[in-house]
Amino acid sequence: FQYNVPAQNLFFTYESPALKPLAISIDSMVHWENSNFVKVGYGNFTTPFLQAGISLGDGVHSVLNVFGKYTSSKGPLPFQQFSKTGLQAMGIFNNEKNTQEWMGSLHYTGSTQYQYGFQPDTLVFTKDQLRQRFSSFGGKIGVRNKTINAASISYNPSLSLGLFADNHSGTETNFILDAPLSKSFGKIFSFDLGLTADITSFKSDTTTINNNLYYLTPAVNFKTPNFILKVGLRPSWDNQVFSMLPNFSAEAKIKDERFILVAGWIGYFNKTTYEYLAGLNPWIQQPQSLLNTRMSEQYAGFKGAAGSHFTYNAKVSFIKYNNQPLFLNDSITGKSFNVVNEPTMKGIRLHGELGYTWQEKL
Repeated sequence: FQYNVPAQNLFFTYESPALKPLAISIDSMVHWENSNFVKVGYGNFTTPFLQAGISLGDGVHSVLNVFGKYTSSKGPLPFQQFSKTGLQAMGIFNNEKNTQEWMGSLHYTGSTQYQYGFQPDTLVFTKDQLRQRFSSFGGKIGVRNKTINAASISYNPSLSLGLFADNHSGTETNFILDAPLSKSFGKIFSFDLGLTADITSFKSDTTTINNNLYYLTPAVNFKTPNFILKVGLRPSWDNQVFSMLPNFSAEAKIKDERFILVAGWIGYFNKTTYEYLAGLNPWIQQPQSLLNTRMSEQYAGFKGAAGSHFTYNAKVSFIKYNNQPLFLNDSITGKSFNVVNEPTMKGIRLHGELGYTWQEKL
């Protein structure tokens, strides 16, 4: 067939400029702003209170927070007084490509209290004999990758060192190396491997204690939109005593995010140090031994949402403790506590939460 197509002449009064790509500006949910604060208060029993905080950095490449706190109190009973001071600085620094993050922190805490309320009250002690003064200084440094690298490996190692001392010639050093590692295989499977070395040394005029804890945390993770399973073990060496601890957990979604069943069987250690014990009970005597608490927890529960505003979370746990530290009154002086260890102890923990969200306001 023969077609006669007439020529068409189109003229436009507007010509589009050349297209040039521009970098997109991401609107982050959290906009960093440096802020400072000071809190001053006063309470009964002659209790002054002072707290302050300073933040520095641009929130993108660096963040630095510095906090300080002081409080003291004095009651009507003899020697019923204490004071506490705390300083902490924490910084986070990113590399130029924002793919790696470094973290560092320093802290200092100091406290002074007196062993008041001793029985019988006919006993006579000087103020120096009742004074309990503790000081702690330490630092931590760590690094982690913020984006998944070509090998699909995530890492977050850290090193920390702590020094703790009292006013009775007791000193303690604590060194912790924590090196968790995760490798992804697609979107469903991943493998975790962590190494932890927790080394403690305590010295006094009469006692020297070395308390070392090492453990590995290999685990395989299986994750789908409706089911999450973690299967792992935790081989541990508690002062050269080997233990194989469980590390199993599971989550199953029954109906979207509104009802999720959770269950697990996990084992872990609670490291016992002089600093930890003094934080629980500043009336204690210097320890003659340090035994770490081995815990085994079996739990089951559920969580989810009801409607558009309510959330809930409930869990029941059966826990078995080995070498749990307890405090026993010193019947000789009547002013302090001895630390004793319960070889085996069992407990039940009930945990419940209810939450209400009012839009994005509260």
